[in-house]
Amino acid sequence: MSNNLFSKDELYVIFVLVFAFGFGILVNLFTGGFYAARCEENAMIENCVKLPLELNSCAKEDLVALKKVGPALAARIVDYRDKNGGFKTRCELKNVSGIGENMYAAIKESVYVPGDPSPDNDYPDEVSDDDKDAEKINLNFAEVENFANIKGLGKKIGEKIIAFREKCGGKIEKMSSLSAIEGIGKKRARRIARHFFIQ
Repeated sequence: MSNNLFSKDELYVIFVLVFAFGFGILVNLFTGGFYAARCEENAMIENCVKLPLELNSCAKEDLVALKKVGPALAARIVDYRDKNGGFKTRCELKNVSGIGENMYAAIKESVYVPGDPSPDNDYPDEVSDDDKDAEKINLNFAEVENFANIKGLGKKIGEKIIAFREKCGGKIEKMSSLSAIEGIGKKRARRIARHFFIQ
């Protein structure tokens, strides 16, 4: 009777499994496979990335938490940022090789640029010089007068936005949610985004 706990075939299977597991760990370590998870989907993970990401200060490793963004694309985003002195608008992402309309649409709600003159405008050429020079107001603290003084908005739109904000518990989370308000079309939404920000 043999003193071995496992047969030769069982030892071979154990060896293959241990080797495969060890190899997987090494591949992940050397390719950067252990990335932080997105907080919105994996709230139980300690080292998660809080979205949206600020494009001019986030790390390359944080960018990989975005949908469809791998290590190579994250590196190109950081390279573009470094070569161009940072992003002025989030839609500049479309200038990065590998980010087309579909990719941009998938990640644009997960990134932002402080002071972006057109956060909800994917075509920044529409932003006038007057809009760029205007100081933005936090939409969650704006009063009716702030809207009344802006051409194309007015007091009634301001009242509707403030009423909507109150229904949302006093805080609007995203500019895109304003489209739920009657009387705010795409043109007005762009106008609002040029003069207000959300924080």
